[in-house]
Amino acid sequence: MQAQDGPIAQWLLANGGPIIRYRVATELLVDRGDIDRAQLRRDLLACPEVKRWLANLGQGPIHHSCDTSAENSLGKLLEYGVAAGMADVDEKVRPFFNRYGDFDDALILTPFLARAGYSQHLVVAEWFNRRIEALHRTACRNEFAFYLPEAETTMIPKTWRGKPIYCAEFNPVGADFPLPTCFDFYTLAYWPKDNPAANRMAGDIVRFISDPAFQSTVGGSIWDRGLRRCYAAGRTFLACVAPERLVLFLELGARFAAARAAPWFQAGLAQLAGYRTPEGRYRFPSELLKETANSYYLYAGAHMGLGENRKQAQALEIESTFRMMKITSLLHQDPR
Repeated sequence: MQAQDGPIAQWLLANGGPIIRYRVATELLVDRGDIDRAQLRRDLLACPEVKRWLANLGQGPIHHSCDTSAENSLGKLLEYGVAAGMADVDEKVRPFFNRYGDFDDALILTPFLARAGYSQHLVVAEWFNRRIEALHRTACRNEFAFYLPEAETTMIPKTWRGKPIYCAEFNPVGADFPLPTCFDFYTLAYWPKDNPAANRMAGDIVRFISDPAFQSTVGGSIWDRGLRRCYAAGRTFLACVAPERLVLFLELGARFAAARAAPWFQAGLAQLAGYRTPEGRYRFPSELLKETANSYYLYAGAHMGLGENRKQAQALEIESTFRMMKITSLLHQDPR
């Protein structure tokens, strides 16, 4: 793809809506002094799509498929370029900092709060420090035998017998889940790079994630002995690439040397390269950039639209081209 400050970027500025224009100006053309970014920011915040998702923020549960859940509304706003200090985001996220006493809530909130610009908030930073150390211990073990041998599943009720059940080392009942999840991968990608020790640990964790043995895992269930039941925590929950979130995972992985060299990343990048148009732009299949109401942003890659009207002929080409330019720009930066 051509240099970021070239005809493709100019085409996006000329043809994209307010979300695309703002993200091109602030992420791809950061050195251009002739762009009125203040006006583009005003246009962004006046966009009906942005207003709709701002209205959703804080109106639902933390973890849910509904559009008002924290994970979906935050994830969508971040895709639109909205972050801390814009509109009433600071006020709306403030209650989330009180949810850090619950591991599941913290796991889900941290990636989005980090990307939004709240990584220095005390509860977020403290939680991240504990989490990255726990994940690093797992990565350093370099162990991929995650599931109970069949001979040890006789205590499991028949409903779940025969399905993969996490063994004791990876079974988080009464403790924090020790395997890297999709939420962890997102957090590591967007956490600031100003701590060399954290960068090294993040690189080791992503190397573990990128191992074909991890990427090929089937995913399992958590066995709660006390309640005598299982809870699903499969591949969707883990940091495993899947077709519906390929573009999202490539944007995350492009920040890490270990991911860039991994088979899953190389194959995914080659797949996207195959969608290049004769004009040097890109047009991905719509299933790679899904926009589905009341579905999971991170689990299912269901909120990858960037505000373009998909009924218009150029919409998918505009969004695909921006996505490819974004990945390319990350590949030109120093990785962790």
